[in-house]
Amino acid sequence: MDENLSETVINYLQSSGIQVAKTVRKCKHKGPAQEKLLLLEFAVRDANYSDLIGLELLPLQDKTFATFSSSISEKDAVYIPSEDYPRVLYPGLEHRFILESIKPPVMDSLKEAANSRGRPCTQLQELNPERSARLIKEILSTAWTTREFSVEWEPGNRELKHPTVSWLKMIWRHLYIHFADDLYTFEDMPLIPLVPLDESMNNVTLLRLKSPSPIILIDDEQAPFPENLLQVVEKLGGVVMKKMDPCLQHPLLKKYIHPCSPSILLQIMSRLSTQRLSSQVSSLSVKEKTVLRNYFAGLSDITEKEKHTLLDLSIFEKVGGFTEGSPAFTSLRGTRALHHRAKYPPDVKLSQSIVACSDEESIRLFKMLNVEQLKTTECLKMIIQDMETGFYTKDETTKIMLWALKHLAFLKNENSSVIGWLSTLKFIHMPCGKSVKASDLFDPELEILQQLFYMEEKTRFPTNIFTSSPDILHSLRQLGLRNEVQLSEKDALKVAKKIEELQSSEDPKWEFIIKKAKTLLQILNKQTKLIKSADTQASLLKLKWVPVCKERPPTYPKSLAWVGDTLNVSSLSEMCELSHAVLVGSSVAVVQHTSAGLKKSLKLTIEPQVDQVLQHLKAVNDWHKSQAFTTEDWYQFQQILFEIYSYMQAHLENAREAMKSLSFDWVWTGKTFSSPSQTVLKPLPDLDLQPYLYSLPKTMRKFQKLFKFGGSVEEVVPSHVFDVITTIQQRCEEEMTKEESKHDILLLINILRWLYNTQTPVDTSMHVPILCYKDPSKLAMRPIHECTYCDIKVDDLNDLLEDASEPIILVHDEIPMKTAEWLKVPCLSTRLINPENLGFEQSGQQEPLTVRIKNILEEYPSVADIFKELLQNADDASATECSFLIDMRKNLDIRENLLDPGMIVCHGPSLWSFNNAVFTDTDFLNITRLGGSIKRCEADKVGKFGLGFNSVYHITDIPIIMSREFMIMFDPNINHISKHIRDRSNPGIKINWSKQQKRLRKFPNQFKPFINVFNCQLPLAQDSPYKFNGTLFRLPFRTEQEAAVSEISSLYYNTTDIYSLVDEFSICGHRFILFTQHVGCMVLKYLKYEEPNPAGAQDVVTINKSVWSSKASYGPLSILKSAAKLMKKVASTNKVPADFPKSGCIIRVVVEEFHNVFKRIVDLHSPLFRGSEEDPNQYFEMAAKGVQTRRLTDEMPQRAAEVTSWLICSCMDGSEALKFSLSDSGKRLGLVPCGGVAVLLSEEENRKWTVKTNSNPIGEVFCYLPLRIKTGLPVHINGCFAVTSNRKEIWKTDTKGQWNSVFMRHVIVQAYLAALSMLRSMAESGELLEYNYYAAWPDPGQVHDDFTLVSQGVYQEISKGGDSEQSRFFSDGKTWVSIKYVRFLDDSLLCRPDIGPAAFKIFLKYLKKTGSQNLCAVELPDWVKEGFEDAGCKGKLLEKTLTERQFFSQVFFPHIQEIDTDLRDPLMHYVLNEKLEDFASILRVTPCIPCSGPTKELVLPCKLIHPEGRVAKLYNTDDGRFPDESSKDYGNPVCLVKLVQLGMVKDDLSWEDLIERAHSVIELNESDHSAACFRSSIILSLVDEKLKMKDPEASDHLETLQDIKFLPFLTRPAGFSLPWHGNSFLPSNNVLS
Repeated sequence: MDENLSETVINYLQSSGIQVAKTVRKCKHKGPAQEKLLLLEFAVRDANYSDLIGLELLPLQDKTFATFSSSISEKDAVYIPSEDYPRVLYPGLEHRFILESIKPPVMDSLKEAANSRGRPCTQLQELNPERSARLIKEILSTAWTTREFSVEWEPGNRELKHPTVSWLKMIWRHLYIHFADDLYTFEDMPLIPLVPLDESMNNVTLLRLKSPSPIILIDDEQAPFPENLLQVVEKLGGVVMKKMDPCLQHPLLKKYIHPCSPSILLQIMSRLSTQRLSSQVSSLSVKEKTVLRNYFAGLSDITEKEKHTLLDLSIFEKVGGFTEGSPAFTSLRGTRALHHRAKYPPDVKLSQSIVACSDEESIRLFKMLNVEQLKTTECLKMIIQDMETGFYTKDETTKIMLWALKHLAFLKNENSSVIGWLSTLKFIHMPCGKSVKASDLFDPELEILQQLFYMEEKTRFPTNIFTSSPDILHSLRQLGLRNEVQLSEKDALKVAKKIEELQSSEDPKWEFIIKKAKTLLQILNKQTKLIKSADTQASLLKLKWVPVCKERPPTYPKSLAWVGDTLNVSSLSEMCELSHAVLVGSSVAVVQHTSAGLKKSLKLTIEPQVDQVLQHLKAVNDWHKSQAFTTEDWYQFQQILFEIYSYMQAHLENAREAMKSLSFDWVWTGKTFSSPSQTVLKPLPDLDLQPYLYSLPKTMRKFQKLFKFGGSVEEVVPSHVFDVITTIQQRCEEEMTKEESKHDILLLINILRWLYNTQTPVDTSMHVPILCYKDPSKLAMRPIHECTYCDIKVDDLNDLLEDASEPIILVHDEIPMKTAEWLKVPCLSTRLINPENLGFEQSGQQEPLTVRIKNILEEYPSVADIFKELLQNADDASATECSFLIDMRKNLDIRENLLDPGMIVCHGPSLWSFNNAVFTDTDFLNITRLGGSIKRCEADKVGKFGLGFNSVYHITDIPIIMSREFMIMFDPNINHISKHIRDRSNPGIKINWSKQQKRLRKFPNQFKPFINVFNCQLPLAQDSPYKFNGTLFRLPFRTEQEAAVSEISSLYYNTTDIYSLVDEFSICGHRFILFTQHVGCMVLKYLKYEEPNPAGAQDVVTINKSVWSSKASYGPLSILKSAAKLMKKVASTNKVPADFPKSGCIIRVVVEEFHNVFKRIVDLHSPLFRGSEEDPNQYFEMAAKGVQTRRLTDEMPQRAAEVTSWLICSCMDGSEALKFSLSDSGKRLGLVPCGGVAVLLSEEENRKWTVKTNSNPIGEVFCYLPLRIKTGLPVHINGCFAVTSNRKEIWKTDTKGQWNSVFMRHVIVQAYLAALSMLRSMAESGELLEYNYYAAWPDPGQVHDDFTLVSQGVYQEISKGGDSEQSRFFSDGKTWVSIKYVRFLDDSLLCRPDIGPAAFKIFLKYLKKTGSQNLCAVELPDWVKEGFEDAGCKGKLLEKTLTERQFFSQVFFPHIQEIDTDLRDPLMHYVLNEKLEDFASILRVTPCIPCSGPTKELVLPCKLIHPEGRVAKLYNTDDGRFPDESSKDYGNPVCLVKLVQLGMVKDDLSWEDLIERAHSVIELNESDHSAACFRSSIILSLVDEKLKMKDPEASDHLETLQDIKFLPFLTRPAGFSLPWHGNSFLPSNNVLS
């Protein structure tokens, strides 16, 4: 121990005479300060600082000592300075600081005492930023107790306790170091000197740190600042600092000292009240306002708040407003500005406030503030509005208008609407006292108006003040000063009446009257729309004001009378146009000219009347007969005649009665007039029929319509010629002279030649001249069908005539053979074979057969139609097989002795078709009908239109058909068997092999190609009964030679075309027999050109259809026959049965292709035709260019098979479709309410299938055969559609269109649903794998418009639902239900990518757990939803759709405890962030928020504690009361706000939670006493607040709290000698209740 210290302590103890503890604690030491310092040094050596309490040994900087105490209040604290916080920073607070001169060890011990853990044991504290700030604020608050923004500072004044200049500088350094990030603590403290500091200053203004701050720093070095602007700034609340002291260095200083800018000034002004700001601005002088306005123009950008402030400043000059010689000012609020380029009438006052744009600064401000700037015309419009309200006197109005008229060009250029504004003003004051518009008067400089308004100048023209200047008069014209074009209806009528009035005067001045009348007529002719009212029209028609034309036109003969010779003025209703003078000049007065517009406006018909023209025609006839008519008048006579005829021809209907009553001959024949019935309008050029009919001259033929109307023969037609023949026939039966006979024979031969040349149709019953062996000069005639012409050698004629069983009559030998053939006179060879002629029966519009067939071919453009139509015929005939053969044989060795030389060209390569059903008599009849098949009445037949067979004419000109004993040949062009065809309308023959074998064997080469083709064996050797058991078609390919003359088609077939034919067959493939009723097998064969025997033909493509068994199958494959029987029964009994035919099955179609034969077909060394000798390969080079190559690769296998499987469902409707089909129109059209659909399946192992889906819908329309009409459906549809004749489109209009609509809605939809039901059954039985319930549903976005009925019908039927087995169309992969038990999820959830997938998974998993076990949750793709909406079933969907609220309230929240976190959290965040208001009531009562802690269990929001709230310090993370912070979403500030709204606790606790936390204190105390004390203090403060709020439940809960140990107790203070109750408790249990 130090010697001095020991001595001091011993002396002290000896002098006290009492115990040391008592002495030191209870008695103040009276010794010197040095002894106290030594005692302090001794006392702190054992580091038991609590023993210092009560000792007056704490040395202070003011040389006094303080007593150590345990107080923690700020007012008792004694601070220990440091290097960072030196004591010099705190002048005047020496009594608050420890003595700095004490020994370092003692100082260190005291610092340790100040920093002891837990509660400090003494009042010593080390300085930190918070304590330092508090002391500085104490110093400043002591010096300046007032709150003014600026205070006066006298540096170093100790009486005022003002700090020194150096201290302020030191403070700013201190702030820069320790408070660089935040000066908020020092706000409102006077720390900013207004001027730079100097140590010698006696008085300085200090400004407080304030935010927002009004301090503006003016930097004159950067830009000079106007002196008067400084005054304005200060008046408006700013504090101007011209220079800043260097000590003011701080990163945040710019927040409190602003650079000078208009924006800053506006911010300062915005803090003033509106009233004060307005008052301050109003008090500014004119110059100050101008300076302020110019200053604000320097704004580079402007905010809405600044804009609001600027608009309220009255610093802008008003237009036209002065107060005592000074300009008046106003604000921009609600006002507009006059554009700086605008002109303004001088000395004109305004009724509204307008701001002047006097300088560039104002312009800039107006643009910045988006102030509307008025142009000159806009300002003028305001003046005009004031004029209209009487704001100006008449003189002012005249002055303004003269200014406006003078500047009208400028005004109009700026705004063309100015003319409209001024035009409506009544500013011209007339002598009568009335004010009128410019448009009420007329232009006084127009001569035509002077003439029209003679003696009316004072009432029709403007006053002199407006006519003295040409410019003003020009402006008045623009304002509507009227000219002659602008005459009104009233003006015109007044002038007309005046003209009539002048005529009735005693001494009419005709020169003036006619001049006035001509002027009015001239104006009315030009102004076509002047006259509008019916009264005016009637008056102008009746008034006599129109001048009569006095001079004859040049085309009018002088010797004819002229009405104008005696009349001057007349009314329009009694006149005609001058142009009609040649029609009525002798009977009606004419007017010089009337325009079309005048005629229209007056509804004037200045056309001559029929009786007037006919009267003039009679005068012309009389004139022609009179002596006055000379040869000089001949030309004008003809012209007048032409004009009269033209008029009569144009007015035939009106002239009907008048022409009938004509009593004179009026048809001019060139020399004289004759009656109409004796004339022919158009004679034949090469056939003279005189003396029976006379012809008109060519000059009169343009009036044929007139003469025909009058009764003339229009032209010689065949009927007239036939009438002549009939007349001659009648005459030849009577006695005739030789000359007459000779003349008549010659005439008949000429007539027949003319008929042949003109190809005029001739009936076979017409009589022709025949050869009379006994008297060649005698005329005899017989019908054509009884005659014959010789086509064989004459030497054989007598023998043939002897063998003939009927007499033969030969036509006259002067009739050429071609004419005889054309007349269809049978040839001798045809008489011998006696074929039955067949024709085509056409329905509808009649037309040439070849044209009809050509048109049909255009309707059947596809070559594949040949196969389809022949297959159709086979299927209707109940054939089970339909095969085709491409025969490449040329048959060059058997081309002689054919039925007709024309058959040679078609004796080569052909397409054969065979089916194993025979033609019935009805079939033979049907095949000759074009568009009128009687199969239409047979419900079980598909082909109903009689047009399909004609598709064979694509490839041939002469189809040949063999069935039973009959062979039919059709030759529509009549160039193959023409000599056997009697009538072009019957271009076919039918040969009976059972009756004419002997005659037919005379033409063996004709029939040899048939031998061995599909087992055909014609009896060419000897007679034998023969019938072909089937039907065989031979279709010779059209050659180039045939195509050149064919009227049906110009296409001929070469190798390329043959290949395309095969390719079409292959492409159609399975479609051919998908819906056939009977045909199950198709084969396409190929016969090489060098192979003589058809039995050696090779297979190219084979198609076979078979039915596969399924558990879900039902009914036969085809129900058409059953449906036909049922329809007959219903039609006869009128009773509808309960059950209708239906079927559902799976078929398998196998298509095999033989590629080696394909290659043979396209091989260029196997041509179909040979070229010319010069270039034999020309055809094949052409063919090679077009040949498709996809089948030519050597890598292709020799044989390939395509297998497809189809689910086909067919049904018959018993409601609307059946009713329609049994109606008259349904029977007439042969409609059958049967249809089906085919769904493409993919075959898997073990007789299992899957539905084959395609991105592009495969659906096509079938009418039992493919129609190649795309539907956009995923399935094929089949049935009795009403299709166009070519089967390329379905009908959309009339009855057929109605049927298609009914058929699709009631039959196809029913079959579609049956298919879906069968697919469901297969899926349930396990036969159908991986099946989505909507896999075969129609997608409305892809369904074509014509078939939306199917799509809509399917969705409508599905939406009906029900409990039946057939209504179960929905599945979740396990269960099948109807729409009644299905539920969808709302799109508002599904469409959101953040929550949609999770919501749907929860929906699928938990829907059935909601209490409705029979409900099924399914996916609803967008396109399926669109299908329901398109079908009008949106309401049904909504009914079955769980809304967002239903989903959350019925599915999500009831099962939230079971839902996985990754599915639950996105939905919870969605609800909290976006739907809190909707689900707040559920959220408050549902444990749904994961809490902190290891289990992260879900709790109610009200059980959670805000992690940043006041009461959060009472809990630890493991207590499970905080939101789970492992997910950032629950801990983000937005989510926390939402949870607080739901009841999460933040700053207060319930009594229950307070009691629970009180219980936790004792447990916490065992591990952390300081934390336990802190928790206890918080509990006490919360209890205290509740007591202050007078909580009614407080008394009950306080009793509970009294028994809980949660209050810490104080340990025995140092120097306390009495027993301390707290020491009786264990150290670990230092808490009490």
